[in-house]
Amino acid sequence: MRIHDQTAAPPTPLRRTEGVILIEALIGLLLFAVGILGLATLQTVTMRYTLETRYRSEAALLANQLIATMWLDKGNSSSNTNLLNYDQCKANACIAWNSKVLSTLPQAVTNPPTVAFTAVTQEVDITLRWRHPAANSSSQHRVIHVFQ
Repeated sequence: MRIHDQTAAPPTPLRRTEGVILIEALIGLLLFAVGILGLATLQTVTMRYTLETRYRSEAALLANQLIATMWLDKGNSSSNTNLLNYDQCKANACIAWNSKVLSTLPQAVTNPPTVAFTAVTQEVDITLRWRHPAANSSSQHRVIHVFQ
């Protein structure tokens, strides 16, 4: 019985496989880094949209608050006398509402809200504008309400 076979092929030299594991590890690290970068970008975009949604909800709430105040001022009277003061935001309640808008929405001072009341159609047009500091353009929420 032979212990060592002389006719068997010699083992493969290690030089051909040197560095393969290192390259595989680097490729794996690169793929991991790209995945983490993608997740960070996704998180940033999600936060921006979340803030935009928050400001849009607050703008809708503020517009509805002004409309509710106008309904209270109108009362049961059939005249528009009280509502005419809301045109260009001249009523005391509208002035207080305007300061609330300026303190709630970002950069609303540079884009102030507009309130226009048309007596003939009994229609109020409320436009709120804001600009998030990270955004390139301003956003707006417009509500048109008809009093009947």
